[in-house]
Amino acid sequence: MGEKGPGHEEKQKNIETAAEHLPNEAEVREIFNKLIDGAFVERRKIADEKGLYLWEVEIPGKLSGETTEYAYRRDLQGKTNYNGITITNFEDGMPVGGKNVADFIDGKWIMDTKS
Repeated sequence: MGEKGPGHEEKQKNIETAAEHLPNEAEVREIFNKLIDGAFVERRKIADEKGLYLWEVEIPGKLSGETTEYAYRRDLQGKTNYNGITITNFEDGMPVGGKNVADFIDGKWIMDTKS
């Protein structure tokens, strides 16, 4: 009991590497491009020693005064371990709704396919 079989250390290293991987700017841009049909305007992008932790982009809505913000966020406190993309809909500068659209879990993007 408690013995570690062959390859245990390599498996553990792979698990730790996957858990520590954070999406880089190119990976987040790829997801933005999958989610957004057309061009977007960058509003804010902030990084630290671990890489990108906030990137907000915006697209116009269908009606005058409407916009949609797509925001990548990484948990800075280490409390939630959240990495993902949310959307927020705005009318005349006021938020009127939003949701999670993509989560980065175990080194993979999980897209919300529900409308």
